[in-house]
Amino acid sequence: MYAHSQSPNHRYPRGSPEAIKANSPLANGYFACIFALQGDLDYNSKTLLLPRSTSHNACSLCKATIHGALSWKNCQLQAPWIASQWTPEAWRQWPGKSACKIFDLSYLTACNVALDYMHTKYLGSDRYQIGSLFYYLVFDVLNLTPKANLAVLWQWIKQCYKRKNTRVRYGAITKLTMFKRKNNIPQMRGKAGEIKHIIPVVAEMWNHFMEPDNAIHKQIKLMLQLNAKMEKILDMYKGCFALPSDDAQKFTKYAFGMAQVQSQLASHFLQNHSQQLFKSTAKIHMVLHSALLSHIVSPSLVWNFRGEDMMRRIQKLGESAVRGNRGFQASMKMVDHYRIAMHHLFETHK
Repeated sequence: MYAHSQSPNHRYPRGSPEAIKANSPLANGYFACIFALQGDLDYNSKTLLLPRSTSHNACSLCKATIHGALSWKNCQLQAPWIASQWTPEAWRQWPGKSACKIFDLSYLTACNVALDYMHTKYLGSDRYQIGSLFYYLVFDVLNLTPKANLAVLWQWIKQCYKRKNTRVRYGAITKLTMFKRKNNIPQMRGKAGEIKHIIPVVAEMWNHFMEPDNAIHKQIKLMLQLNAKMEKILDMYKGCFALPSDDAQKFTKYAFGMAQVQSQLASHFLQNHSQQLFKSTAKIHMVLHSALLSHIVSPSLVWNFRGEDMMRRIQKLGESAVRGNRGFQASMKMVDHYRIAMHHLFETHK
């Protein structure tokens, strides 16, 4: 990347800092390139014009469908949909490819899309998994009233939080509405960080309250253990660009195993229980894609924790600047306040 003037007919004043930098390499020769297109599922479908996660062809990275030979519900390591993953050449020749203008760039295809791990796992498949676990414990496994059962579980979780020194915790899980929804499909409420960090806690909790000889309880135990092992690997390589080859293979094995067990549990409860528990959606299929790519890019790099927190802060800042100001005045006030806040932050940073 080189410094240059704004147009061929414009020259910087002789001796100016811009003129001195002209035609010289910047950043010691380093330059930026587009590695991945990252956003939540709504962004992928509405802006990038890629398949919706609820459609028959739900995936951006392969030809998987809801039903049929390429069904994403097949979560085995030998599932046929794995061989249908797009290559840049095949996707460009596909008549049904996205019409989004960004893909007119020769080096960008759907293969550059990074499926947001936060929305597909923590706010996706994990919400169904953990919400169903709480529902099953409170309404079926424990023998007190639902509210009393939940109080027992919450006391146990608080003790486990303290013992494990869990960094991000739920403030309270004391209401049945934390997982009992009006559509009768249990989903866990909470932020992505709260759900991520409660996974090893609920795995240990289930091991404490389950019936050891119950076959379904054993399946649930296996599913939670595999989920916790996935999170342990990600924590081991926090900040790394990709998982080492051996651990990427383990991560993929655990992910497919967890998804397959959850799918089996969903089928069991759909047929044998009044409540639909451990529901599987296309989001769990996207988690498997993240696992298959973990040796190239770690799932830890393609979730939006910090980005969404920053959006909330900017939203609050914008709201405070709008009162009594016109559009351009509000923008200037917002930027000015942001600059002052950043100055104070850097002044006090250790």
